[in-house]
Amino acid sequence: MNQLDFLTSKIVAKRAERSAEQAVLVGVSGIDAGGKGFISEKIAQRLQESGWRVATINADDWLNLPEVCLSRHKPAEHFYEHAMRFDEMFDRLIVPLKQNRAVTLVAECADAKGSRRKHRYEFRKIDIILLEGIFLFRPAYRNCFDGLFVRDRVETRDCAVPGGITARRNDPGFHNNLLSRTAHPFRKGQSAGCR
Repeated sequence: MNQLDFLTSKIVAKRAERSAEQAVLVGVSGIDAGGKGFISEKIAQRLQESGWRVATINADDWLNLPEVCLSRHKPAEHFYEHAMRFDEMFDRLIVPLKQNRAVTLVAECADAKGSRRKHRYEFRKIDIILLEGIFLFRPAYRNCFDGLFVRDRVETRDCAVPGGITARRNDPGFHNNLLSRTAHPFRKGQSAGCR
């Protein structure tokens, strides 16, 4: 069984343990450009091929504007604490979607360059939520997740050359290697009502 099959089987097993009235929330976290989106896309595709209704959500849509998340004083700590609008994302999108298997929401989104836009989320009868992004497993939100796994690293050579990751994304061996380097510590989760 390859890594992708293993991960999807774990997610399906979690789905079988939960009430049909709630969605299962699985987090995919890791460093920027580490393959979270790729892995989430492949997992969603496999689950959908098996008949599951999947909502894939990228937490990057919930970035704070640069003037909020960047600071010269303790920049790394400040970014960790202020980069994402997690409270808003969980309160308005993730928890209602998990509890009700449906949500309709128009949210104000921002990107790393400070551009703003409206994003409409419309999900109905969702079985599994795949949430991917950085810093997802902060203590305040861990109890929301039914399963989680971490893209734990990207090889140094992938980051060493400008455009190295983008240039290699067309190489199937690169994607197989990403899957083989994915940690998958599934654990027993608690139901929604996270914090």
